[in-house]
Amino acid sequence: MSESAPTNIESGDNVRSLQRGLRLLQAMNRFPHASVTQLAQRAEIPRSTAYRLLETLASLGFVRTSSGEGYRLTRAVRTLSDGFIDDGWIEPAWQEMLRLGREIVWPLSLLTPEAGTMVVRRATHEFSALSIDYGMVGRRMPMTEVASGRIYLAYCTPEERRLIMALPDAYANRAVPVDTTLLDERLAAIRVRGYDTRVGGVVEKTGGLGVPIFNDDRVIGVLSLIFIASSLDVARVVAQYEAPLKQTAARISAEAVRLMDAPSKVT
Repeated sequence: MSESAPTNIESGDNVRSLQRGLRLLQAMNRFPHASVTQLAQRAEIPRSTAYRLLETLASLGFVRTSSGEGYRLTRAVRTLSDGFIDDGWIEPAWQEMLRLGREIVWPLSLLTPEAGTMVVRRATHEFSALSIDYGMVGRRMPMTEVASGRIYLAYCTPEERRLIMALPDAYANRAVPVDTTLLDERLAAIRVRGYDTRVGGVVEKTGGLGVPIFNDDRVIGVLSLIFIASSLDVARVVAQYEAPLKQTAARISAEAVRLMDAPSKVT
């Protein structure tokens, strides 16, 4: 006897509830101090549904309630991602980020290109007393509007850059019209100085200083330092942190080359 196919899965309430629950978890990750009403708005679900889902998640141990604080994520949410296997060079990069983060205190992000955007792969915000951002991992950034994206565009091949820039704005998450002449000038400057900066923009109240990570002559990612824009000016950030960022990026690059060039073991 063949196993019967599940019913009411593809288009029923089960799938809709799962989608809403995942959006709610994402909202809690991004906005840990938000109220239930705010979480419902972020997840684009009714407030009553948010309450029901939060109670279900609490019964499963993924969230907790605290007097005066509402609902908060628990460490159990980490079990949802522990099985994810990242690119081989990401884990050594993470260890370098933790080391540098302890030294400079400001939070760091590691971003790589994906589908015409820059995606935050790792971030040390939770370990930094100076962080004002939460839930950054997995967030997609428009390449032309952040330092990491402009760095990638500066060092990728002209053909790849042309294809990325030809993507529709909605697909590439671009919200600001691109002046190609100014962009080309900025990309040329990045190739000379080896870094780029951002103040405000897609992530309000913060600034960033980014440097490239290479595998030989191919850019594979960007290491960025995130600072509170109102507390430091860009010139001071560059003067104080350009060197340690580039040194760390160089170590990550060397390890990436070693790992990517190593022959895979056949068992």
